[in-house]
Amino acid sequence: METTALDRRMRTLALARECARLGARARTIAYVTGLSRAEVLRLVFDENEPSKSGKFPKSVDWLHKCNLFAKVEASAIVATFRRLRELGMLPADALPSAYRQYRHRFPRESRLDFDRAFDLVCHTDGIWAAAQPSMTLHTCAACSSRYLSSLGARRLDGRDCPFCKLLRRYYSDPRVRLYLSGSGSARQPGQPALC
Repeated sequence: METTALDRRMRTLALARECARLGARARTIAYVTGLSRAEVLRLVFDENEPSKSGKFPKSVDWLHKCNLFAKVEASAIVATFRRLRELGMLPADALPSAYRQYRHRFPRESRLDFDRAFDLVCHTDGIWAAAQPSMTLHTCAACSSRYLSSLGARRLDGRDCPFCKLLRRYYSDPRVRLYLSGSGSARQPGQPALC
């Protein structure tokens, strides 16, 4: 069935509103939907619910400085996004869906906002705000989880995998046990492939 211009416009507006509900800034929504920033501000936000302000993420350097839990969550978002893309979903549909799944998987923590998730996806797939990829997903040889790393970084058989690091610290660090018990994960320690 052929879609009309009106159908496409309605779908775009629904996507813009969904991104806004998930906490996206106007600029992020403009990239994802193809609408101009002015259109997003006019059609999605109002004085009762304005667009978030603050600095827009432009680099994934923060990922190298963040704690282990944020690295796990960043990897989970991008791995989910990539799975959805591999299933044929368009990037604009895969991002909100991956972010909703992330929020469901990590309901209490949710350290990463929608704009950070957008930034990670941009720099992993070289889309929207990034002209080329600077990050990649590796599959850990030890636990089979997919984790984020800098493009061209050497893989060290689980030594650089944040999921393996979590598992190694499980019995010695109560924060890790609390984190894993609070994330809604049904996985038991020692079971591989968190992502």
